[in-house]
Amino acid sequence: MIRNFLLISMIFSTWNVHGAFSCLSQISDVVEFSDIVFISEHWLPDICLPSLSTTFGNHISYIANPGITTNNITRGGVAFIFKNSEQYSIKQIKSNHQRILALEITFGSHNLFIIGCLLPSTNLPFSEYKSVLCDVFDLYDELCELGPVILCGDFNTDIKNKPDSLKSRTLAGCLDDRNLWNVFQSDHMFSFQTKDKSTKTLLDYFFVPEWMASEIIYKEIYEKYEYDVSDHLPLFTEINMKNFLDDHSYNISRNIPRWQNANSDDIQNYRNTSENLLKTKSYHTDSISKDTIEQHLQQI
Repeated sequence: MIRNFLLISMIFSTWNVHGAFSCLSQISDVVEFSDIVFISEHWLPDICLPSLSTTFGNHISYIANPGITTNNITRGGVAFIFKNSEQYSIKQIKSNHQRILALEITFGSHNLFIIGCLLPSTNLPFSEYKSVLCDVFDLYDELCELGPVILCGDFNTDIKNKPDSLKSRTLAGCLDDRNLWNVFQSDHMFSFQTKDKSTKTLLDYFFVPEWMASEIIYKEIYEKYEYDVSDHLPLFTEINMKNFLDDHSYNISRNIPRWQNANSDDIQNYRNTSENLLKTKSYHTDSISKDTIEQHLQQI
């Protein structure tokens, strides 16, 4: 993991840690590399949550929901851990479920939102999975009226390799309805593996508005942590913030219609905003390779 400091950017990460106390040193590495980290399944009760900041230094803050304790065993739990910065402010957005956390990141007059979630696993009924997923996207729909929204976390379904499962079809439908782009969709990517490595699957994701796809500078699923640390792997994505802080990019995020409900006026408004963005966005052509241009055209 080598961080790029040449661009104005932010690095986001998400990791199902499968018990925070067993991998505090690894979480510390992830926190040090990232600006904002979402962790799930930290297995910490209320009394232990302060360790999420005191362990990593005075420049680190956290917002967390505790795990659920049954018969003296705590499971679940979600948290955002983030570096304090003078360039932006962070506050929590209220959610209706213990499995969901949301942050508002404010850069002057611009807001960016990030929702982290832990969807129910396969040993729970689909109705519970759908209920939590609906809560996630109800919150997304509310926040996207105020600014761009990033989704991340453990969605507990593989939409690429098992697209026909009920969970995958439900999740994919929610993403398509909102024009959300999966940052990690290349072949052979996995974020979860069994101990014998016989099963490798992608359960953890970053989803961003489709217009933000071209702003992804870097992405990685870090595969060097052993199974004994966690059965999941951490995901990292670095996003170019310079264009996000530009008013044109902000406006286009507000003018992308839901395609299944879009009328002719919605589509024309989207076309006008997109054309305006393309006319005003500047590129340093002397540093752009042919592969970069082709990749950008594919994303368009």
